[in-house]
Amino acid sequence: MGIIQCVHHLKFNHTVVQHPTNCNFKNQKLKIKTMKNSIHISDFKFQFAGYGHYKVTYQSPVTLKEWSRTIDSMWLIDATKNSDEPKKCDLLELKRICKSK
Repeated sequence: MGIIQCVHHLKFNHTVVQHPTNCNFKNQKLKIKTMKNSIHISDFKFQFAGYGHYKVTYQSPVTLKEWSRTIDSMWLIDATKNSDEPKKCDLLELKRICKSK
């Protein structure tokens, strides 16, 4: 039950998964996680846009789409850009603001 015996090359997120030969796919489930679970400060670009304002751009690591907003919430900038290790909840809040319309 461990190895799926089949000749397939599946490409997910620039990683090639290779399986050996001779397999029956009936009643077999192949689960490969392709989504990125965590958010990082490297997903954001910060550009100074005047006193108390930053233009923040969020780029999705999965789809590579970008969203930008000018943010004047300095507590959030301090908690993310100016922090050594930003909290996940602060990064998610910044992402939510960038993606909001």
